[in-house]
Amino acid sequence: MRFKKVLRNCKINGSIPEYIGKWPELSYLDLSFNNLSGGVPESFQKLNKLFLTSNELTKLPSWITKKPKPSSYPKADLSYNNFNVKCTNEKCSGLASVNILPTRSFIDNMKTEKCYRKHNSLFINCGGEELNVGKDHYHNDTSTSSFNLSPSDDWAYSFSGDYLWATVNASTFVRNSTCKDCSPETKIDNDFRLAPISLMYYGLCLHKGKYIVTLHFSETLYSKGEDHSITGKRVFDVYIQGRLVKKDLNIKEIPELQNEVRKLKFPAKINEGSLEIKLLWAGKGSLYNPPGINGPLIEAISVTRAFYVSEVSRKLHRWEIALITIGCLLFLMLLLAFSLRMGWIGGRKLRSGH
Repeated sequence: MRFKKVLRNCKINGSIPEYIGKWPELSYLDLSFNNLSGGVPESFQKLNKLFLTSNELTKLPSWITKKPKPSSYPKADLSYNNFNVKCTNEKCSGLASVNILPTRSFIDNMKTEKCYRKHNSLFINCGGEELNVGKDHYHNDTSTSSFNLSPSDDWAYSFSGDYLWATVNASTFVRNSTCKDCSPETKIDNDFRLAPISLMYYGLCLHKGKYIVTLHFSETLYSKGEDHSITGKRVFDVYIQGRLVKKDLNIKEIPELQNEVRKLKFPAKINEGSLEIKLLWAGKGSLYNPPGINGPLIEAISVTRAFYVSEVSRKLHRWEIALITIGCLLFLMLLLAFSLRMGWIGGRKLRSGH
């Protein structure tokens, strides 16, 4: 009997023992979101599925790096590690189902890449086509790969993880509306992107300053009465710029305003031009109803500049006060001199004396 082992986010340190991959009945191994270092064991080639995302691993096994490539290898997610690879897409290993990108250095380079143009806003139609809502232009987000950098190079996303029980394919993770006569707002409401464990969005080439990040949600999967999925509960955490801003978010519990989707707004400060949004399933909520379609789900993202009254009415510096005072005095003196020259002051007394 084949078995699955999941030790995700357990604060495990050190290297991975080679003997783990030699367990005869092990077919599925998830050691993601730990602090594992060293290399990926050669023995892991025989697994069916392997997930090692978000660790500190530095060495790839020979069945990935050497040629010719093996005829059998696991579906593997090795993203967000410290591998020294030079490639431009997730298939840099040469193996179609092994994801190495993004590495940590790739993300760092992506964030610091020189921008030819900076922006004050960003709008993404998660899982949907490019469209305009009023003056806001929402970017297309229909890629089914686990990592994608937009053609404009001003935003990117990545997702990781797998469903233990549900049978899914790439189209499970994005759903976009095919309604031709729908309004743009309705299309956004019907589009979404789903991820099993982690979903990351990166806003790039943004001006330095304070922003408001608006996340649009709608529980479109746990909503049917006929399969009892309406009783399901989707729970995940929200991080902005690496900081936990909402723990155990349940989409169904977000207040819903009239004629609007559920939205949450968070302040964000950008210093280096990049914004990071992370949605993370921490193992809570429904797992079997329907089977396994848990994890973060989002419809759209809008990022706009925040202008606070406190920024406008800030306390003036001493030199600013002095400059304003001198300017006012000079203006009054010039006005007085001009009035005397025109005879507007004292003119009547002089004329009455003749």
